[in-house]
Amino acid sequence: MALKMLLWQAQPQRQLRGARTLARLLINTPQPIGRWRVRRDGRRLLVQIELRFVPGRSALEMLHDGEVNEQLGRRCGQQIGRIVRTLAGAGVLHRDLKLNNIVIAQPQAQPVVWVLDTVGVRPMMDRCRALLRMFDRLLVQATDQPVTRRRWAWAPLLREALADLSRPQRRAVLRQLRERHQP
Repeated sequence: MALKMLLWQAQPQRQLRGARTLARLLINTPQPIGRWRVRRDGRRLLVQIELRFVPGRSALEMLHDGEVNEQLGRRCGQQIGRIVRTLAGAGVLHRDLKLNNIVIAQPQAQPVVWVLDTVGVRPMMDRCRALLRMFDRLLVQATDQPVTRRRWAWAPLLREALADLSRPQRRAVLRQLRERHQP
């Protein structure tokens, strides 16, 4: 762990770096409270950070519990699509963008989408490849949900995320997505 900390590779440092990157892109993510701390747990050293609390429930929990109606699904899908588009457009990939790392706050009013677990935020200049990788992660948990609930959010998400691409790029991404995730 000490070597990783020295090289700025420990999980808390990656969390801090990812949170700063998302904040710079104006994406809702819990920010750290203070600096990271090192404490001893027996013979091991643990590095800890404390993040602000985000009220709400994960998108995965809401889908499992049937709390997502068509209107909420569309609104959240658009916001998640905007997040994916912003990340890819800025040359950033979130390697762990999945439904249980997305928190929906205030679902009755205008829902606010928060992205958790910023450890997987990495640079990636290939926009189409970044989009595909983030879609893949989102689909891992979405395919376990009923088809109607998935469609409510998935169509607006794709439309929003692919809005800045040229028509040939959009077609290529959608084709690869279909090939990877055929039933």
